[in-house]
Amino acid sequence: MEAVAAETKAYRPLLIVSSYNNSEFIFSKDKTLKFPFSGMQWLEEVVIQYGASLQGRMDSFCHLTNAHQKPCILISEQTMNMYFPIRGKDNPENVFVYFNKVMNIQQTKNNHTRIYFGNGYSYEVSCDYRTVKSQMKRCDQFIHTVMQNKKDLVIDFREIYH
Repeated sequence: MEAVAAETKAYRPLLIVSSYNNSEFIFSKDKTLKFPFSGMQWLEEVVIQYGASLQGRMDSFCHLTNAHQKPCILISEQTMNMYFPIRGKDNPENVFVYFNKVMNIQQTKNNHTRIYFGNGYSYEVSCDYRTVKSQMKRCDQFIHTVMQNKKDLVIDFREIYH
């Protein structure tokens, strides 16, 4: 799994579709990889490479957004790349969406949502449009809060040393 996390570092999957301990990593219409581990296990391996724990990332997200369920996961504070889950973190059948590559979402029939990515790929999730829209709004809120906190920290240090 470490090799997969390192290999996909520069080229993150748009979606991670997990079913218990198996995952499908979708990069584009033509590139999909399957692995014998869950999306949560992969995310845990990736965030640890940036000096954080998966639980710490989720706790931080919940704290800064006042969220109580479906915490989104910041991969790196430097790039601000994030994934958001469609279902709760403990659900063994989940879809993780690469927030930074989503261009648009559209409500479809049967309470599903079509997600459009920057590379032209689209994927339909069995999730209500309002849930996906809410997850994206919370990702925006989280990124804004973290960026503002970084800015405030720089100002505070400047005040101390001047």
